[in-house]
Order: sequence, then C-alpha cells, then structure tokens
Amino acid sequence: MKNSSKRLKVIQPEKFIICKKILTLVLLINIQACYSAAVIDDFVENSLDKNLQIKPYAPSIINDEFAESNKKYSRIKPYEKLKPVDEELPKTVNKPVRRKEFILEENRTPVQICIKEIYSSKKKLEEGSYLEFKTISDVNYKGKFYPAGTPVRARLETLSPRGTWGTPAEIVIGNFSIGGKPLYGEITRNGTNRILWVRPLAIAGGIFFGTGIFFMFIKGGHAKIKPDEIFTVYY
Repeated sequence: MKNSSKRLKVIQPEKFIICKKILTLVLLINIQACYSAAVIDDFVENSLDKNLQIKPYAPSIINDEFAESNKKYSRIKPYEKLKPVDEELPKTVNKPVRRKEFILEENRTPVQICIKEIYSSKKKLEEGSYLEFKTISDVNYKGKFYPAGTPVRARLETLSPRGTWGTPAEIVIGNFSIGGKPLYGEITRNGTNRILWVRPLAIAGGIFFGTGIFFMFIKGGHAKIKPDEIFTVYY
C-alpha cells in the first residue's frame, strides 16, 4: 500500500530567518498605515455654545509707551570709521626723560660711625633687633652737640642665614638714630661666597664619581661687622 500521508517539509534555518524578517516588515508597514483618529469628548461637545463664532482680527503693532517716551534719550549715532590711536598721535619722537635720583651725600652732612662690638650672623638675633654703634668724631646736629663716642642706635633690617651650595649669609642694618633723631643710611654685609667653586665641583663630582650630592652640605660664610670698620651715615 502506498503511504497517502504527505510528508512535512523541514524549513531550513536560513529560510526561517528570511521569513521572519519579511513578516516583521509587513507588520511595520501596517502600523505606519494606521491613521490616528481624534478623540471626541461628548461632554465637551455638548457644553460648547453652538452659536460661538471666532472673529478674525487683523494683526496690529503694539506700541510700548515706556519705549516711546524714552526715544529722545536713546539716539543711534551714525557709523564713524574708527582710527587707530597711532594716527592721532604726533609723529615726533620724544627722548626718554631720565629720573634724577636724590643723592643724600650732596644735601646732607656725613657722620662717621663704627659698631661697639663685633657682630656676626652666628649670633641669635632676629630681624628688628637693635645694635649699638658710636660716633667717631664730634657731631653738631640741629644745634645740639654730640661728642665723639656718642651712642648711635641701629636696627637689624634683614638677616639672611647662610645656605647650602656655598650660599653666603647677608645682613642689612638701617634705621640709624642719635639722641632720638634720625640718621640716613644703610649698611649691607655679605659672608664669603663659595658658590663659584662649590657648584663646579658638585657638577664634576656628580659626572665622574657620583659624589656631587655631598657638596650640597658646604655652606657659605657668615656675615660680620667689626669695630675697626668705619661707616658713613647722614643727617
């Protein structure tokens, strides 16, 4: 007997995927083809006035009263071509004016002084501390006589301690006064500067022997002021 039943065909996976894509495309086309209908609200439709008519209005310009009243204060200037500043300036070249420095020595009387005892940056003094000087010769200041050896007070303005790599210490002394009256001048002293030979040795030692870092600990000299040094201030 012949088998009258039909055999089912097995769809290959590739054909199944193609069929699925075609079906998806058809569904999307149907969704896009659907029209959107307006939703009608019966209550709103019944409550509207059937005789209501919307009157057309012609467009008109709205005048701003505030802007109209302030027109006279806002004037638009006509366009003007701007000129560079260099075109307006004169073409003459002026020589630079050199500032004349005020030289104390020409207008004031010199006073020679020296420190009473040796001072060095080794001492534990802070900036603002006072030091004692004395006059070398007699001084007649504003009608008052000051004999030789009269104390002169001064202040330590700047104290820079010595540092590594041969950096020297520095002291600056100023604010001199005698008998409560000011004197004008300043004293600056520096220690021995060892930078000039410490730095080259450090570079050479670092290149050839790898010991350049040890020269970092060499410090500069202390700043000193000795009693046998004579300084000049003015009044």
